[in-house]
Amino acid sequence: MKVTIYNIKGRVGKSPIALELALRNEWAVATNENPDDITINDVLPEDRLLIVNENEPFPDLEGYDVVFDLGGKISQNAAPSITAALSQSDLILIPTVALFDTMVKTNRTVEEIQSFCPELLDRCAIVATHLKTKGKFTRNFEDGEQCEMIRAALKEGTGLELPIIPLSETTAFEWSRNAQASVGDLVYGQKPDGTLHIDKFIANRFKTIAAQLDHLNDFVLSYDH
Repeated sequence: MKVTIYNIKGRVGKSPIALELALRNEWAVATNENPDDITINDVLPEDRLLIVNENEPFPDLEGYDVVFDLGGKISQNAAPSITAALSQSDLILIPTVALFDTMVKTNRTVEEIQSFCPELLDRCAIVATHLKTKGKFTRNFEDGEQCEMIRAALKEGTGLELPIIPLSETTAFEWSRNAQASVGDLVYGQKPDGTLHIDKFIANRFKTIAAQLDHLNDFVLSYDH
């Protein structure tokens, strides 16, 4: 299984999603990000992390389960790394936020993918990140105002309707990175010695995002052909 997580806009949640999928499924992460700007190398062992320069193509990783964590533009210096990842991927996740500038760049990301290989759009999905909670925790984020804004902006900017997977605003990813465990394990799992990763009170606060990440992971695995 190979998944690409890509948006030319930074700070939309690419690396936390990549790390979550890698931790949940014991996959590797391959990235073209500057080593000084990533924190995944503090969590994953060296044999599950591949870092290349943005103008360097990823090798053929046939036989490996990998999450590609990508930055940069296909139309600029990052083309070799991005196109090498896209050409190997079963699924492309495009994280975004319901902000005007972010959606402009998200639409450009979709257009770059379409320009490189239109057939890949059938394997693309939007991950709506940093969704703010309003009302009860049982709120259906996918039908919420922020996802509707993303859906409308994508349609207006590209003419496309892609699946949207919601992720609420959370500090769970920081706790996950510090504990070197997935958010799912923080909420539902235990350390090898049988103790909890985090206090039960904090774990309960992360149940909403854990359930959303369960849904995201199920969606990803459904593309494993």
